[in-house]
Amino acid sequence: MKKIFFFAAAMCAALTASAINNGTYSFANVAAAGDFTITGAKANSGTTETKLVYDMEAAGTPIVATPTALSSDIKFTIVHNSEAKTKYFTIALGDYFEFGGKGGILEISNAPIGQTLVLHIANKSDKGDGKIAIADCVGVNGADVTLPAKTSDGYTYVDAEYQITAPSVSIKENVYGYRIQSITIGAGTGLPTVAAEAAQNKIIVNGQMKVWDGKAWVNMLGL
Repeated sequence: MKKIFFFAAAMCAALTASAINNGTYSFANVAAAGDFTITGAKANSGTTETKLVYDMEAAGTPIVATPTALSSDIKFTIVHNSEAKTKYFTIALGDYFEFGGKGGILEISNAPIGQTLVLHIANKSDKGDGKIAIADCVGVNGADVTLPAKTSDGYTYVDAEYQITAPSVSIKENVYGYRIQSITIGAGTGLPTVAAEAAQNKIIVNGQMKVWDGKAWVNMLGL
């Protein structure tokens, strides 16, 4: 009887997990090193009072950086299994988070299905245009958003807008790395084909109604 009770309690806790709040999560509001929780990384010699540069602590040790001052549902992760390298990521306090081109992933958990996700983001490199690969979202202004290469005038920030289609979102780093200044949830224009009244668990794509079955979007007619 106790097992049934604990199982039911666990199921209720899982079902009632709250989604990340709508709003803008800006790195302008990350003012101190303590605003991040970081594991698996060590400070690079290039670290200053305002710019925190990190190396991998040991080969094969995952790096996880969480901007706890913003939300514990946002995590920057890197897993590298070869020899340790330097400058995996940089945090410019009060400005941006930067991946250094080592295969990092930005993860957002407890994402609100049907809401928009806007990334204010720029290519880190001047070597060429970059693209970010994003999973569990539908592109609003282009599924593959191009990040223009850095120029002599500096970085070109773009607003990459998506619609969230699953409770966990992954944004992979492009080959050149990227800088991100803010993450906004719930304030974009959204897809014109999505019915507003069904935003949380139903979407319309190319005239076809799809529903969320807990794991993926499925055609309503196929139910």
